[in-house]
Amino acid sequence: MQPAIPSVDDLIARARDLLPTIRQRAAQTEANRRVSKETGDAFAEAGFFRVLQPKRFGGYELPFGTHMKIAAEIGKGCASTAWVGSVIAVHSWIVGMFPPEAQEEVWGTNSAALIGTSFLPAGVKVERVANGVIVSGRWKFSSGIDLCQWTIPLIELPAKEPGGQSELGLALIPLADCKIEDTWYVSGLAGTGSNDFVVENLFVPEHRLIAISSLKGGKTPGSAINDGPFYQLPLWTFFPYALIGAALGATKGAVEQVVEGLSNRKAISQIKIAEQQSVQLRIARASAQVNAAEALLLQDLQEVNRCAEAGRIPDLTERLRYRLNLSFAVELCGQAVDTIFPLLGGRGLVTTDPVQRAWRDVHAVQQHIALVWDVTAGLYGSVKLGFPCADAKI
Repeated sequence: MQPAIPSVDDLIARARDLLPTIRQRAAQTEANRRVSKETGDAFAEAGFFRVLQPKRFGGYELPFGTHMKIAAEIGKGCASTAWVGSVIAVHSWIVGMFPPEAQEEVWGTNSAALIGTSFLPAGVKVERVANGVIVSGRWKFSSGIDLCQWTIPLIELPAKEPGGQSELGLALIPLADCKIEDTWYVSGLAGTGSNDFVVENLFVPEHRLIAISSLKGGKTPGSAINDGPFYQLPLWTFFPYALIGAALGATKGAVEQVVEGLSNRKAISQIKIAEQQSVQLRIARASAQVNAAEALLLQDLQEVNRCAEAGRIPDLTERLRYRLNLSFAVELCGQAVDTIFPLLGGRGLVTTDPVQRAWRDVHAVQQHIALVWDVTAGLYGSVKLGFPCADAKI
């Protein structure tokens, strides 16, 4: 029986209810370098992982961007936890674009199965064989992999015919066939457990392979059974919405906590810091920066969902504009935490301070290649000036 589908507002309210617990666990999450099973179970119970999962497998198929909005709420307490929740949720969207047989393998007997990814192969070998490929190698930065049962690594798909061209693709493999290695020692988003996984001589059947070129907008192998509009959205254009919610939430939380901390704080000279106009201007600027970032993201998501419902695929210029705005929004979040960081004083040096953690986490989100301003702005600017797009995935 299909469970009742909650509204977006219901899910955000559930995230808000979980926020005190998430905030309380944040320091331990960072120390453990991964999100706990207890938190993962709470997210599953709240339905956060089902927001983009196909309805035929117990998912909700809510408007695209719901995962970002949930992450923006959770991120006020812990960006690492928000990141993991949002990233795992968006992977159900990706699996929903795989061939039906692959979807059945993932969710047919366990509709609660969770999926990880890695788009950073390191020394991977792929050999074409009858009815599939043999894969060996290592993949890095697989966020939340300890909570998952499957993973989607990026691979180079060999040509099926002699003399043909290879192309980028995705494979879908059980984590039972992988070895997870504990490699995640970082300064930001330290609690995401973004460890490596290794595969040796693993056969991946053809139905669990998909070319990136078939995920650039329009009908996908999975849309044959999933008629929800966002299973035809271009993957590489919209995947970064799974990343930015953590930065947005962490920035909001940092501003709130700095304001709260300044209310009764005095310097050694007994001057009330909150009364200083320079301090007030910093709070105002940071607030405006995060408000602008959120407004830009929400405006674009409204447009994206209208396009999806109408069956219209954004053209290249539009796709690059969405990516540009995503990068600019995370730039604004980085500027906001930089604006308020000097107000911490000496306590800003303490790694366990929640605002200090948020500052590191927001800058870590900025480092994701899908959000790096120089890369995204360069792509947009070159196409705007009449040059071809250098990223074939978009």
